[in-house]
Amino acid sequence: MKAAVSRWEQNQKNSSEEFWQCLLTDDATVLSQVFAYPILVVAQKAYMGGKGFDNRGGKVVDFLARATATGGLALIEIKTPTTRLLGKEYRDGVFPLSVDLNGAIAQAVHYRQELMKNFASLSKQSAQELTLGEPPCIIIAGSAGNELSQPSLRNNFELLRERTKGVTIVTFDELFARVRQAIGLLGAPPTGI
Repeated sequence: MKAAVSRWEQNQKNSSEEFWQCLLTDDATVLSQVFAYPILVVAQKAYMGGKGFDNRGGKVVDFLARATATGGLALIEIKTPTTRLLGKEYRDGVFPLSVDLNGAIAQAVHYRQELMKNFASLSKQSAQELTLGEPPCIIIAGSAGNELSQPSLRNNFELLRERTKGVTIVTFDELFARVRQAIGLLGAPPTGI
């Protein structure tokens, strides 16, 4: 986890989604910090279904995770720390979520729909015991510290971030702050963290 925090600190402005996919794959314990319970990554770039007869249109979520105790599934879609959280001001002091963040939400709920439609056939291919339930969708995107410097921006973001049922938005800096806290709980915090 210390190595993941170090990589975060050195790459906060990295806009490559593939870089973040690799970092979170290499240090999957970081993803556990999003949840109130331990998880395991079932698959990265996991196929959810949706292909037609022409072999196009497949849905692939960045991470499919499961709760270790119950096998309950969760979908994790990542963007980058440079992804905008809020769009342009709509009215005086009113800011909607950005186009990219709204797109990520739409993408994640479509993946969840495909997973729910195709769970029976997809779960037969897994050696792990999986439970469908109603899988939550987690979006990891943006950086609150970089973008939400004004109280009005923080307020707009907080008003909107969890208003989509079953979707939780966590910023990269919040995620790595949780990792720092976990490191602190496990022992003396490393120098510089």
